[in-house]
Amino acid sequence: MQYPEHLAHFASLFKKRDISHFMSAPWLVSSFRDPVWKYNFGFKTDQDLDWSVHLYDGSLLTDPQHVKLLNSLQCWLIAATQNSAGPGFTNSWASQAASFRRTLTLIDHILQGAEALELVEHGLSALTYDVMCDIIEQVGTSSYVAVSTYDWNNRLANYCISLLEETSPAAIDKCLEDYPSISDITPLQLEENVLDIPLELIPRVRAALYINKMYHTHPNGGVNVNSVWVSAQLYNDTLAGKRRLKPLHSILGFIWRNDRFIREVDGAPVTNGNPDRMTKRDLVLYRTAFTILQKISALDFPLPTPEDLREIATYKVTGAAMGRFKNVPTPIIFKAIKDGIEFHFEYGPQLLESYVNIAKYSVKHKVNITGIPDTTILSLLEPSIAKLGVQYLGISTRSNGRDPGTELKESKELYFSKLRGNVGLLELIAVYYGSIQLLVGATMAKRGCELRGLDPANCLSADKKWLIAPIAKSSRGLKGRRARNARPIDPLAAEMVQTLIDFQTELISIGFIDQHLPLFSSPGIIGTSSLTPCDVYLYYKNIDLFCDYFEVERDSLGRRYYIRQHQLRRFFALIFLHCGYGASVGILQWMFGHTDPAHIWNYITEELPGKELQNTLSQALSERIASGGATYYTDVVDLIEAKFGTRNVSLMDAEQLAEYFDFLMESDQMTMEPVFLESDNGLRVDILVVVRKQDEMG
Repeated sequence: MQYPEHLAHFASLFKKRDISHFMSAPWLVSSFRDPVWKYNFGFKTDQDLDWSVHLYDGSLLTDPQHVKLLNSLQCWLIAATQNSAGPGFTNSWASQAASFRRTLTLIDHILQGAEALELVEHGLSALTYDVMCDIIEQVGTSSYVAVSTYDWNNRLANYCISLLEETSPAAIDKCLEDYPSISDITPLQLEENVLDIPLELIPRVRAALYINKMYHTHPNGGVNVNSVWVSAQLYNDTLAGKRRLKPLHSILGFIWRNDRFIREVDGAPVTNGNPDRMTKRDLVLYRTAFTILQKISALDFPLPTPEDLREIATYKVTGAAMGRFKNVPTPIIFKAIKDGIEFHFEYGPQLLESYVNIAKYSVKHKVNITGIPDTTILSLLEPSIAKLGVQYLGISTRSNGRDPGTELKESKELYFSKLRGNVGLLELIAVYYGSIQLLVGATMAKRGCELRGLDPANCLSADKKWLIAPIAKSSRGLKGRRARNARPIDPLAAEMVQTLIDFQTELISIGFIDQHLPLFSSPGIIGTSSLTPCDVYLYYKNIDLFCDYFEVERDSLGRRYYIRQHQLRRFFALIFLHCGYGASVGILQWMFGHTDPAHIWNYITEELPGKELQNTLSQALSERIASGGATYYTDVVDLIEAKFGTRNVSLMDAEQLAEYFDFLMESDQMTMEPVFLESDNGLRVDILVVVRKQDEMG
């Protein structure tokens, strides 16, 4: 067939293609016919994809009788990585890899439900419109496909209980006796726990995992379950599920350290209880993966009907719009930062210099710092720290001249009384680290893992104006290395960071440590002749000590706000939104490193996911209204009255109002966005709210 000249370049789109068009791809290293594919999207080494999956009738997917089913899945996978508008692979490696993973996830979903679908008998024609809708809905129930598609949390919990039942009780008892750290459950682990395993069984489950060699060393510190080893046993009916890493559950891990830290009081919840659903944007991409089947419709495979594929292309997905994390009231974070700054100016550098003095003594006399008598420790303190009330190396330290474990046996009340009485040097240093982490975290809006990965050797630019950090989730295509970016840093935060850099440099120069460790690596509170490498446990332990030392406020139920980095990321955006009340150019420059509010908002949108931004806007508006700004938002108050039966917004707390706004935005009844204004009084950042009346909604 001849095409008009001006349509000639579209000819490939109109041409029916045979199977040969879907038997090769730039990422496919091996032959299409191989039972185990080798593929590579810029990884260090080729990856395997084993098509020999067990089916419900006892056969393998690669058996001769399943050749059409096998080829249909293989061609679908290759078609998914091609350009969306036609043949070829000119789209980026990252785009191809993402499409590859999404399509594999859907294929695994289908394979796990193969018997109910009668996949062996009907092939992919079993995918009716309703079935595809159900799969999309199920995938969307969690932002982690490990949870939504592979039911990881439940299957892992069941696996652990089964392993416990199969392991000798006597062996478990001995393991717990030999390794008491296995029984330690930290506040952070309790806070994050979502596994349906009775808490009293956790130590025994850990022991069973340890005995059966199901642990591996984890970068965040200590050991945790090797999810790939467990997955290989749980998901032999999948292509990718049996090899993919799964989310770790900190409750199953433990750390070979003895600094059994406890919080003073219970912590306020950091999540709002809402399910962590997948975003609408991501779900649309999974829907698109199904529509890709139209590309191979001309091939001789059982496939969904053309009508069902057309219909699924317009299926309206409903993903999460709001975040699931609870915010800390803005004034509480403001006060915490203020306390941290004052602590830095009054004691911070002197605390570290006191530790350097002790380290020098330790190196000179070849003795562990816990072997230095308390009287000598006191003589090595900087004068201002000695006046502060320090009596010994640490409250929890088994130092020379003190009965082993004495302080650990004391009551919680006495421990925290001594903490605030400035008795232990190591605890004060931990509080100082917590103060730096809070200020840097609040002014940089970085992810926690990015801050924990800061390298003292290169995290500050030469002029001290830029923080250079690894970017989380940026290693794909970089041979496993993370990309880095530079962001303006507040001068005071830079000064604090430089203090920690100088601290490590001095410890290296005297031979106390051999090399730089991550920036927030700090002296452990039990006392060791080294720094403890920064991991998530140490990072938040220092912040928790800070919160207890300064007695950060509690909620209405008496639970303390133990601040987390994801809350500080939102605080960064909230500060910007609160600058709406006549913020000067100088304030914007000091806080954000830039004077253009639109530029700052662009930075915020780059750092925070969309659902977190919407949640932050909700909190900012709720705090404005709760503090007397209701007269500027009468339409919003009208909507609240219509939906929730009250106009008394001034009597509500900001958190309750924010929950109302989250609901109204999730149901598309209102939207929010910042607007930037400039007047004689300075810059303003106002929140524009658009309310959709009932007759305007579809």
